[in-house]
Amino acid sequence: MADSNASTSLALNPLSSRRLYTSGDGCSGGIGCAGGYESEDGGSSWLWTEIGIRKVVSASGSGQALYASSAQGQGYRSDDGGDSWQLIPSFPGGILAADPFDPRVLYASDAGLFGGSYSGAYRSEDGGDTWQQIASFPGARLVVDPGKPGGLYAI
Repeated sequence: MADSNASTSLALNPLSSRRLYTSGDGCSGGIGCAGGYESEDGGSSWLWTEIGIRKVVSASGSGQALYASSAQGQGYRSDDGGDSWQLIPSFPGGILAADPFDPRVLYASDAGLFGGSYSGAYRSEDGGDTWQQIASFPGARLVVDPGKPGGLYAI
């Protein structure tokens, strides 16, 4: 990687422990911080990518499907284990989590991105095609309870 201090996050592909992603390029994830790096060999070498992936999640039972959130607050879906990514146009932005019991259920929190106001948590029941706000709170992080269907925590 050109400058290891330039990355603001590191994400591991849950389907392949040798595939890693970074986001940011010398900035803290704000507007204008596009792109990042991807490694397919456990971090030995890195290639520039247009998508600065901040977090990657896989939904249980979804095969090769992955979902990612970027440093710019955009959401992406991959149906091929991360080889290619498609923008999720309706993604509400921010933090992303997947329900371990239902591969089509995703959660997101806008977390007051880019100095904006906090509007809360969102749920998608169709793999990210549509979203409904499920809570209004100043939460920034989401955790799905792996032992309780529908269990969601936010801080």
